[in-house]
Amino acid sequence: MPPVLSRSLAAFLLATGLLAEPLTAVASEAPELDLYFRPDQLVEVATRAPKPLNRVAENVSVVTAAEIEAMGARTVLEALRFVTGAFVSDNGEMVNQGVPFFQGADYEPIAILVDGMRWNEWLASFPETITIPIHLVDRIEVIRGPAASAWGSGLGGVVNIITKGTGSSATPAATARLRLGEQGIQEHDGELAGMVAAAGYYLYAGRLESDGLRWDRFSEKNRVFAKLRLPASEAVSLTMSVGSLEHQGRNYNWVPFDLDADLQAGVRDTFFREDLQVRLGRELTASLGLRVRRHETLSTGGAMSDGSISSVDSQKGDDRTTIGQLVWSPTGHTLVLGAEHGRAQVDEELSPALVQPARRFDEAWAVYANDTMVLRNLSLIPGLRYDHFSLSNPILSPSLGATCQLTPATLLRALVAHGFRRPPINYKTADPVTGGNPALLPETTWSYQAGLETWIIPHLRAKTSLFQHDSRQAWERDPTAPYILVNAGAITRRGVELELETEAWRGLSLAANYAFVREHSRDINPDPSIYDDDSYTANLIGRYDAAPWQVRLAGHFTWWGVRAADDTWNGSFDDVLWDLAVTYTLFASPETTLSLFGAGRNLFGGSEFSDEWSRNPGRSLEAGLTWRF
Repeated sequence: MPPVLSRSLAAFLLATGLLAEPLTAVASEAPELDLYFRPDQLVEVATRAPKPLNRVAENVSVVTAAEIEAMGARTVLEALRFVTGAFVSDNGEMVNQGVPFFQGADYEPIAILVDGMRWNEWLASFPETITIPIHLVDRIEVIRGPAASAWGSGLGGVVNIITKGTGSSATPAATARLRLGEQGIQEHDGELAGMVAAAGYYLYAGRLESDGLRWDRFSEKNRVFAKLRLPASEAVSLTMSVGSLEHQGRNYNWVPFDLDADLQAGVRDTFFREDLQVRLGRELTASLGLRVRRHETLSTGGAMSDGSISSVDSQKGDDRTTIGQLVWSPTGHTLVLGAEHGRAQVDEELSPALVQPARRFDEAWAVYANDTMVLRNLSLIPGLRYDHFSLSNPILSPSLGATCQLTPATLLRALVAHGFRRPPINYKTADPVTGGNPALLPETTWSYQAGLETWIIPHLRAKTSLFQHDSRQAWERDPTAPYILVNAGAITRRGVELELETEAWRGLSLAANYAFVREHSRDINPDPSIYDDDSYTANLIGRYDAAPWQVRLAGHFTWWGVRAADDTWNGSFDDVLWDLAVTYTLFASPETTLSLFGAGRNLFGGSEFSDEWSRNPGRSLEAGLTWRF
């Protein structure tokens, strides 16, 4: 199948192009779908060009800034927790270096993007979000399953974090926030957006700190960010953003069994992003982008409080990526053609002094193409990407998706796609401490997904998705050298996701979702008890939204599977964790709004954690104030 599909994509594109109709032709025929697919809701994550959600074959969820504010999320991980099918290893501490898992895949193959800039660090491809300020986010677009034909390495999914846009008025719009909570939680930040002449700007600065809700896990975050948009003419515009995002904390994302142990760590991301966009005609747009980022980590620790065993780990990664892209939108098409090149240098220094500093390099380039074609009630989306790596084998990733409007209130999706995760520097090259496996090959997968979304039941949206991911050359720890990864065999992950959401009635609405994953790994695990390992997660969310009140009560439950429930890890999977967030608007006018915010985390003191090192905090309370003017 893969060779046939990859050779047929170009012919398929040409054969169907003449039958295409305008991309907007179907929207007016489905007013019921506007309840979920808002006409102004466009996503970029699927094909790297904005298009309506009902033209997206991938399994996509969108978390908006309004939803983030309503839930009182303090981090990106908290905003992702209630996404259908998201398994989030986050113990509820703002110091936590947690990660998301989607549809049973490991965390490493999740691609994190910030405005299309890859955020995974090059050394080990860790999907880090700890430095990203949540109030900087306009929306988060999530793909569950691979999207390699658009983004390359990202076997488990893609999280595209879109930052807020520049202002559009000469009169600035500002926001100031203050949040206080138990155990010394303090957050204060501000935003400013407006225009000077024709140039739009957006500025953000903030600080968040906490003494730690468990075991003195202190946390300090300092963040500044600026975005500038310069329209040179009606056809040419330049958008630039720059930022410095810093996090420091104690005991980071884990707490050793010996509570005298101390591990302090810091992360700093400094970056510059530039996008030049040129409209070459009514149907053709070209863009050229540059992303430059420095990712620095510094951790110090002692195994005992007397410091008898201490270590220092310092890493600096500098990477630069250049992207060129064309988007052609004739009648019935949205064709995207692009190329990108990236190079990284990583410097690592460990102590004791017997470990010598190391400098390592990685380089990659890729070309990609995809199209969205509308054939009456059917959308066809073929895609193809070729990735070349300096440290690994090249990869060809085709995909073919479709959406079909079965009735004015029912939409069907289907997708077959190739995905992979490439070995990062740390796993591929020799390392004086952790080793490395130069023979490690990319893990690849073929993914099959189908979904149905409908409003056929009055006032109720229902969505179901089926998926199967067949991975080959799957990575596993070498039993004789646990820090080294090897290509161990095949893994099949299959499951189902269900979502229900009611239309609001007198301000009240209810949403629920459930995801089940079965992982079959007979080739890798000799223990028959875990040939088939099941995991599942569920969320129940009640909302009340009627001025001046906004209330959100949410319950979350996760079962991590047989291996995670091993008694040696002392995990707990028995409780539903409940969070309550309440916003009351004291004053509102066209010029200014003043709101009070209160939140109760883990209201009933439940325990939900996979191991002793990441116990979640008990109940905690917060309150805050937001002033927009």
